[in-house]
Amino acid sequence: MNTNKKYKDSVFTRYFSDEKKLRLLYNALENANYGEDIEVNIITLEDVLFMNQKNDICFTIDNKFKVCY
Repeated sequence: MNTNKKYKDSVFTRYFSDEKKLRLLYNALENANYGEDIEVNIITLEDVLFMNQKNDICFTIDNKFKVCY
């Protein structure tokens, strides 16, 4: 059975493009407890020529740079 990985990619990207949801994901994966007072900056790189995303989600939190592919 073939799956459309691009579709799943876009669902993941769209869902976690919200700072609150991204902070919850980070807290769960890193066993952290960052609250709303910690800023999350979403930095998703895009390809200028082809208008495709270079990565799914890229962000900074507490001076840490994280990339999700």
